[in-house]
Amino acid sequence: MPFSRVARANLNVISHEVRTPLNGIMGLVSMLQDQELPEQTRSIINRLAISAETLTQVLNSGIEVERIGQHRVILAERDYSLLEVAENSVRRYAAEAEARGVELSLQFDPRLIAKTFVGDAERIGQILSALVSNAVKFTDTGSATLIIALRKEKITATQITVKMIDTGIGIREEDLEAIFGAYYQVESAQRGRPSGTGCGLYIAANLLQLMNSKLSARSSELGTEFEFLVDLPVSEAQPPIWVATAPQRRVRIFAPASAQIELMCDLLRSLDVNVDRFSHVESDETQMQADLRLIDYRIAASNLPLFRELVSCLPRNALCVLTTEFEPATALLAKGAKQWSTPYLTSELLKHAAAAGVIKKRADHENSVNPSEDVVDLTRYTVLCVDDSPTNLIVLMGALTKLGFNRVLRATDGQEAVEVMRDHPEVDLILMDFHMPRLDGAQAAQQIRSGGSTAAIIGVTALSEADLESQINDDSFDLVLTKPVTRAGLAQAIGRSLGIKIMEDQ
Repeated sequence: MPFSRVARANLNVISHEVRTPLNGIMGLVSMLQDQELPEQTRSIINRLAISAETLTQVLNSGIEVERIGQHRVILAERDYSLLEVAENSVRRYAAEAEARGVELSLQFDPRLIAKTFVGDAERIGQILSALVSNAVKFTDTGSATLIIALRKEKITATQITVKMIDTGIGIREEDLEAIFGAYYQVESAQRGRPSGTGCGLYIAANLLQLMNSKLSARSSELGTEFEFLVDLPVSEAQPPIWVATAPQRRVRIFAPASAQIELMCDLLRSLDVNVDRFSHVESDETQMQADLRLIDYRIAASNLPLFRELVSCLPRNALCVLTTEFEPATALLAKGAKQWSTPYLTSELLKHAAAAGVIKKRADHENSVNPSEDVVDLTRYTVLCVDDSPTNLIVLMGALTKLGFNRVLRATDGQEAVEVMRDHPEVDLILMDFHMPRLDGAQAAQQIRSGGSTAAIIGVTALSEADLESQINDDSFDLVLTKPVTRAGLAQAIGRSLGIKIMEDQ
């Protein structure tokens, strides 16, 4: 049944009203993640971030069904990391999988790590999350594995194959086509499980159709496999390429054999790192040469005196305990050592290896930053933040400070923004909220423009991208950002508006 105008309006209001506080929550969490925190506290903050991201995706999925039905889906075109999108999709359901006793893992082709793509990262994330969520929900024992592999290199695109394989309860033959319908749920499979919305696979299938792809499913009593092929346009931007810091660099892994551990070994070896895996720790381990040791918590606990000796004699970054979210003994076991909880994702392995000095970003003509062209002194710019939410102002100003700006003004509505600009014509950039009392963002931008200001104006709105097209018809903004706003997205938008390159850690 098509949505009425009233229902559609209500969805827009809900979307806007939820995105605004979500932007504040995610921004404040990001500020906390920048602080020096104890491992346990950082784990809690990271879990809070994942919960906020999941809530954002639930919101997006709830209104995506209506957009698909009204043919109002608009695919964005921005640079994104496929690895980051895939890892976020897996990370979001890791705790649920572990609580169910399911081994959730990501097999990501190392050849795709050094690639950046152009497209709608949010929609790619919706597709992958729908597949991961479905696999975890209907798997009671065994594993759920997301596989992303390079299939074929083309002139302007890379063809990838994506598979989601689980050992779950399976899908009956008569339900295989129906599961791609909106709100469809297999009643026999729902007993004792969260009901969900029944929209995930419908959204995934329809978004893939817009990307000239098709989602297929095969199932038996041994589990289910979803698969699709898609061409992803390649960006000119190049992510860092990782290499070993020296030929002698060595990593020693102490863990039971598993697919995740094998993937970890394969990735390190692809970077020319020497890797050895052991099922237990020998008494002479303190005499062995290694730059990084990864030790499963069960193996560490089996020889606690030796493990304590390793903790006391090794640098903190040279020892990491492989653990799980729900292993209470690890907090006591790993005092003095770093902890890494499942699933063991690629970016986290790279982070631990880099911290231990095992790998580094390759500095050559393709990946190094040219100081004379790219590094910009952001302290010479003046920025005005305009938002009627005090929390969002704190988040925006905090993000700008972290990026390197130190001349940041603020206004709490459009009218105040106009007055501030009269007193401060030196402002180079304005971050302008849309919906505000007294004078909204578009009206304020028009008055500022008519006053002769040439400052770049970036609109910041809680409207979704699909709703922007239908509700905003104004050329006063150079760019528009939708909430929640990430620091990476903010850096990219400001860089485009000012014609400079901004590094997140600049």
